[in-house]
Amino acid sequence: MFKRYILLIIATLIINQPTLSQKSALTELKQYVSSLQNMEGMTNASYGFCLMDEKGSLLAQHDMNRSLLTASTMKVITTATALAVLGEGYRYKTFIEYDGEIQNGVLNGNVYIRGTGDPSTGSDRFGNEHSMENVLRKWGEEIRKAGILKIKGKVIGDATLFSSQTIPDNWVWADIGNYYGTGASGLCLNENMYKIHLKTGNREGDPVQLLYWDENMKNLQFINELTTGKAGSGDNSFIFGAPYTTLRYIRGTLPPGHEDFVIKGSVPDPEGFAAEMLCDKLAEMGIPTTSGTGSMLKLQVEGGVSSLQRNPIYTHLSPPLKEIVYWTNQKSVNLFAECLLSTIALMKTGVATTKKGIEEVWKFWEQKGIASEGMFLQDGSGLSPNNAVTAYQMTSVLHKISGEPWFPALFSSLPVSGKSGTLSSMTKDTPAEGKIHAKSGYMSRVRTYAGYVTTKSGKRYSFTIFANNYNDSASAMKKRLEELFVKLAELE
Repeated sequence: MFKRYILLIIATLIINQPTLSQKSALTELKQYVSSLQNMEGMTNASYGFCLMDEKGSLLAQHDMNRSLLTASTMKVITTATALAVLGEGYRYKTFIEYDGEIQNGVLNGNVYIRGTGDPSTGSDRFGNEHSMENVLRKWGEEIRKAGILKIKGKVIGDATLFSSQTIPDNWVWADIGNYYGTGASGLCLNENMYKIHLKTGNREGDPVQLLYWDENMKNLQFINELTTGKAGSGDNSFIFGAPYTTLRYIRGTLPPGHEDFVIKGSVPDPEGFAAEMLCDKLAEMGIPTTSGTGSMLKLQVEGGVSSLQRNPIYTHLSPPLKEIVYWTNQKSVNLFAECLLSTIALMKTGVATTKKGIEEVWKFWEQKGIASEGMFLQDGSGLSPNNAVTAYQMTSVLHKISGEPWFPALFSSLPVSGKSGTLSSMTKDTPAEGKIHAKSGYMSRVRTYAGYVTTKSGKRYSFTIFANNYNDSASAMKKRLEELFVKLAELE
């Protein structure tokens, strides 16, 4: 009897102790994390790493309390806060309205598009129903149903629910003219993006010919300073220009041998752009506008705002918030993240600005027990080079949200290694393929990841890696972190 009791105790101790494979996998991970700092190109680099288990216990770390640039992993914090504050089923509303009177099919007044910050309007990411063509046509049909066959006035875009300062204070000049540098606007259409078509030369240094750009951006002027780069050099072009201005400089290089190379820019006046697009669609549908288009911002400056009461025509609904969050993280759409940040501010304070959004995000996570010391937030997308968070803070956020009812929406929005989004090319044909769900971030000399690993035994651990100021190539750094992913996936 005594012998059997001793054997039972021994068996229990064995069951409750980590297996040799568990120990060795975690030991190998820790050794690799430690060795990263001594690898080629990392002499002057800073990097933080943090890994937590399902209970929030620390499993491994390296310099986890150092504030480091987040790049686009900032979107995890923004989208998680949006899901918590707004709810995964939240839908933006865009209102089609008119003032004046309708007599015999003629509107003696104006048609308005009044936005509430929906970044998804007219985006091709959400299916045919939400495409720009179909959205504009639907608005036109509803205007016709209201009995309007001619507009003796303007089509006016109204984005005044959000701040007129669409770009956060410290975004980089080289970013804001490009499609990924579009800031938050109260009225968005087609992700506030337009296309430029160019023909490159055959040899390095050859001039690049500007062919044409989207017809609906006919008011833009371009000074083209592009040249042809080396073979295989990729797109190294930048569009320079400020919001609400029409002059654009195109600088940098494009690869040789392209008859029609397309680059994308950010629309400088989103509400004016939406008004022009609807006006054009109405004309196409046989509903002319006699006085062209306008924007509420410019009308307010010029003192031309109508005092007449507006009447509703139609209310356009966005897809549910969880779908917007999905594309925000899958394709790292900065516009979506910035609009979410301003919407959080609007919901909590009644004022839709980047600054107010940041304050509310800080408050939200402090209430959740995340210390804000060392957390420097400047925007919602991570495009600012002044954002900084510690690996411990980011991993703590990831751990805390895993028990929230809306967590499945956040988790499913994260790219999957070797499968989807910005991680689709990583860890293919390795033990980590399909095991990492994480948001990536990338800037010059910055590569970051924040998310979850599913271990061999099916456990889900939270992790963050921030690598800043490495001297090696981006591809070399990516390869090192792919190896880290593999070691994470080999945990028991």
